[in-house]
Amino acid sequence: MIRLALFLILAFAAACSKPQPVVPEGVEQLTVTLSPEEERILATWQLPKAATEFSFNEDDMPVSQRESDWTPAGEGWVFDGQTLSREDGSAFQEFSFTLPAASMFYDRYYVPVSKVGKGGWVIFANTLAPAEGDFEVRFDGLPESNVIYGEGEITSPNEPRDGNTLGIFYIGPAENLSMEGGILIAGPEIPDAIRNDISGNLENAVTKLTDAWGYAPEIPPAVIITYDQNWHGQSWKGGVLEEVITFHLRGMDLSGDTSEFTDHLRNTSLHEAIHVWNGTLFESSENSEQSWVHEGAAEYIANRLWMDDATFNAAVQKALNGCILQLGDHSIRGTEIASRGQTPYRCGHVVHLAAELSALKHTGKNVLGVWKDVYDAAGDERVYDSATFVTAAEADGGTPFSDIMNLFNKGLTPENRAALVADLVALGADIVPLTPESETPYETTLSVRVLRDLLIGYCEGGYGFTQTQEGFALETAQRCGDALAGDPLVSRLNGHDLLKTPVAAYFAAREACQAGEPLVLTRPDGPALEPLDCPEGLAALPELYDVRSAGTLPPL
Repeated sequence: MIRLALFLILAFAAACSKPQPVVPEGVEQLTVTLSPEEERILATWQLPKAATEFSFNEDDMPVSQRESDWTPAGEGWVFDGQTLSREDGSAFQEFSFTLPAASMFYDRYYVPVSKVGKGGWVIFANTLAPAEGDFEVRFDGLPESNVIYGEGEITSPNEPRDGNTLGIFYIGPAENLSMEGGILIAGPEIPDAIRNDISGNLENAVTKLTDAWGYAPEIPPAVIITYDQNWHGQSWKGGVLEEVITFHLRGMDLSGDTSEFTDHLRNTSLHEAIHVWNGTLFESSENSEQSWVHEGAAEYIANRLWMDDATFNAAVQKALNGCILQLGDHSIRGTEIASRGQTPYRCGHVVHLAAELSALKHTGKNVLGVWKDVYDAAGDERVYDSATFVTAAEADGGTPFSDIMNLFNKGLTPENRAALVADLVALGADIVPLTPESETPYETTLSVRVLRDLLIGYCEGGYGFTQTQEGFALETAQRCGDALAGDPLVSRLNGHDLLKTPVAAYFAAREACQAGEPLVLTRPDGPALEPLDCPEGLAALPELYDVRSAGTLPPL
């Protein structure tokens, strides 16, 4: 990985920064000035005219988080997390808050403020925004050697930025920023092995995808990694906004073997980088309705870019079995099932395997060639839909792909599941029925499915549980009957470990239910819960498959 020298970064900033928006005379605009300190940021809002209250944009940060983390500077303020005013009701034109690094992660929200190394910060600009109106972000007290990264631009601290479009941006030392293919921002606390891996694979992906597709992203992907080992527990949160991919790592020890975790970061960063093409440079007109197209493409191509044969075979097995379990006999065109949760990722992955195997046999094209045809057919507006993809895949893959796509359109009934596997085998894959002895990685989803169906049967149609290092903590309270009351932690089902041997646990549940025998859950410390009769759903658990080979696929 090439680490840019400071003068090169600043030269890049001078060469690439575009003129900042100038507020015409007579137009009022709010300004937020950021002054980073060692453990916090002092943010000062200057209003175009005096007001008796100020309200923040409420869409991009939980009110409770802003209320608990952000503190008004000075005395005499009233703040409820949304609206700021003076205790005496007087007007004001300027106010400040101290902004620490976020103390918690919230689902479906970006992290508002986080530290990067020593002196670096990552900020989500939308959390600074007023409820209405535009705003500009300025910087104060930063060394001249610091840089600002946002919207694909690197600028110096003395240049203001448009807060309305800044998105997720970085403030801090230039040495935390590296460029090779894409941009990587991380402090020295992130091991070189992780930094080099993410940066190198991102560069490789950007080069390959640009060469294969003939379209270069207007803004190259950027990966930002933050880390705090002294977090309360272990956690991590990923996200993507436009070209910026973020990983916030907390509480984990990065000094030991991080290979498995690095694999996950690598795949996620590549997945999101592919969305720079199929979600930003080009756009699906069915983004929510048929998400198996772009999500399946991103996951499949990300896997193909870095996985060896054994790892890829395991990924295909996870996708195939996950699709069978989640889609069931519903059509892949049905938005409520096929484009929710993990279903579009799993089923879209299998569709893309079929598209590539078919195209390699029919026209010699790989999956990148199929998507090149999708992009070329998108027109000047660069908009595609599921029909654009299917048309390209059928043209490249012929009847074999059409037959498989028809199975997905109809739904994976038992008959269609068998036909799907037979068609993939005819294209060169080696797939056989899964057996209790076929333990493979990535299959804890099977334990999850068993517990889900079990709880749905006993808990009035609802279910909830959390995976821990010891097993699964069931969220049952008193609504699931006496045998499951009290949120028990369970680790085994009919003698099989739910974490270590999930395939055997899946078969044990399936076979017991088909034979009319009870299910017995056991706690990690030994005692078993009362035997449970099988709910109807568990008896209908489908046959699953062992992917010994996904077929002959040349490297991308």
